[in-house]
This record gives sequence, structure tokens and C-alpha cells, in this order.
Amino acid sequence: MFGLKRLLCILCLFAVAARSVAECVNIPADQNASHQQLVERTDTIALATALAPQRINGDIYVIPFRVVERIKGSPPLRFEITGLRADDSQANADFNRHNDLKFWVYANTGNFKRTSDCNIYGYFRANRQYLVFIDKPHHPRSFELITADDDAWLAEVKKIVAESTPPLDLTQ
Repeated sequence: MFGLKRLLCILCLFAVAARSVAECVNIPADQNASHQQLVERTDTIALATALAPQRINGDIYVIPFRVVERIKGSPPLRFEITGLRADDSQANADFNRHNDLKFWVYANTGNFKRTSDCNIYGYFRANRQYLVFIDKPHHPRSFELITADDDAWLAEVKKIVAESTPPLDLTQ
């Protein structure tokens, strides 16, 4: 009996150690920015279609994109992001067009994976549209799947951009 308890304790310690190695322990402050802060600090935001991913190392891919709509700044018509290839369960995760309260309440809910080194990678599937915050540092909301024109996250980002953009000075 003593041996079984000792074995269970050792296994629990290994499980805790393995989990702490696999998780980001100190989440960088920029990954906890509010939606307003995220939009304001990001120079280039685009609604873009993911093209065929190119594997570069293990689960990491280079995902080429084609811009559908420029939301903020002047993103190039084609750009690339390092990310992960979405499996079937991740491919359709749009939080009911971002109307699901879970998306808005929980800061670590979104279309991303945070690695043990605290980097954030989005999940992408070819021929799907994403609202991409192109500039680093990336945030849990940097790579959201957009499946409809009336998506709540897309509308919120457009609203923040419109409110934070100074009007043109036509008097000069």
C-alpha cells in the first residue's frame, strides 16, 4: 500500500512538472490588453482569406493570406503569418459569429494556441476568412475566424477603428 501511494505521489509530481513546462507561466502584459488597447496599438488589421499553408517545422506553418478588406492601416494585398493548421474542431470555431458570451468574458478564449515560450499562434484553414492583427506582439484575439458579414468581433473592431481615427483636417 505504501508503495502505491508513493508511486501515485511521484506520478502527480511528474504531471505537475510536465504541465508547468508545457504552459506559459508568466503571460506577457501585452497579451492581456483590452480590445480597445489591442486595436489602438495595432497599425495593420485586415480581413483576409487564408491560402494553402506551408509546413516549416513540426506543427508550425507559414500561412499566406490574401486581403479581402483593409480594416486599419495599409496591409499589403498578400502577407504571411506563422501559425498552426486548424483541425476540424478548430476550423469552425467562430463563437456563433462572436455573439457567444464566452468569447467576450474569457480573455484566453479565441482562435489561438499559446506555447510554453508564451508566443501566440493562430489556427488557420485554407479558404477561410480571418480578422488578422498583423503586427506583433500577437494577442489572443489576433486571428479570429470570420464567417459572416454581421460578425460581432468584426463590427467591434471596425467601431473602435472608426472612433479612434482622427477626422481629416480639410482646413490646410
